[in-house]
Amino acid sequence: MPKQFSEVEQFATFPVFLLVDVSPSMSRELPTLNTALREIRTVLKEEPDVCEKARLAVITFAQRATRVLPLSDIQYMEMPEVKIEGQQTNFAEAFRIVRLEIESAIRELGPKAPFHTPVLYFWTDGEHNVPQDPWAGPLRELTSASNKYRPEIVAFGFRDADPDDLQRIATTHAFLARSGRPPAEQLKEIIAAVIGSIKFTSGSLRAADAGQAPAGGLGVPIDSTKFIALPVRSN
Repeated sequence: MPKQFSEVEQFATFPVFLLVDVSPSMSRELPTLNTALREIRTVLKEEPDVCEKARLAVITFAQRATRVLPLSDIQYMEMPEVKIEGQQTNFAEAFRIVRLEIESAIRELGPKAPFHTPVLYFWTDGEHNVPQDPWAGPLRELTSASNKYRPEIVAFGFRDADPDDLQRIATTHAFLARSGRPPAEQLKEIIAAVIGSIKFTSGSLRAADAGQAPAGGLGVPIDSTKFIALPVRSN
């Protein structure tokens, strides 16, 4: 089994969590999704700033949510194959599980290990369809100021995603893929945007930690011809 980390963490790490929709509506895009997830690792492991700062985890969700990759050193990880699961899309379960995973993963870095604010990249092609399990409460618990490990959330949607949901889920940035292109192309563009954001943010945090910049933080470079930027609503 490959190890998750190379050595004891010497720098403040940048914990990155991908929360990935694998509900049945994603069936046609599954090959694209798995190829693009592998590309994340291939691209990022060649970036020195990313390898020094970022650690990556993957959680999938449909009817249930599942950790498929624990928070790992990009140089040593192997990106798993994800699969379609369940019959429903349950945002509430996704937010509950990712909250627990973020807390557990950061605690496992060590009691004195420094870390930057976690970032959660969420994407979906549809809507929550489990009315008996509303998602507003679990989202509030995830993003509450009382949650020591609360993440910044960047939300992406395509195909049948509800713009209002994306605005409510995101804490910093929300984007809807522009229509007119096949869903598989939209999905690839989302993952390319995620890669760009991880690269940008890792470089920003590294420069700030080295005293080369006054502050570092989350950035999401985006192609406005491919995405509509949505205003974020407070939860």
